[in-house]
Amino acid sequence: MNCTKKSYSWNLKKKIFSTKIEELESELVVFSTKMTEMENIFQDNDNSQQLQNTIQTLMKSLRDKNIEIDELKKQLAEQQKNNEIYEKAKYLRSSNLDDNLYK
Repeated sequence: MNCTKKSYSWNLKKKIFSTKIEELESELVVFSTKMTEMENIFQDNDNSQQLQNTIQTLMKSLRDKNIEIDELKKQLAEQQKNNEIYEKAKYLRSSNLDDNLYK
């Protein structure tokens, strides 16, 4: 009987120990899941930050290109104006008007 009690006691301790291990493993799974969730949040934040930086870079590039386009439009308009004046002057020069008008 004494042996049976020791065996029973040992089996009971073994079951309690086994149950504790299962509880710890369960907590480990929960902790691991939480860690994975946190890592994903940080990755999402990093991705969001990278996306935000890319958008800002593209917006700056777009503004710079718009400024360049506006400057080129002004240059083109001025060149067209000069061409029109030159064309008018070319016809007037071939006329009998005085050259002092074009200086």
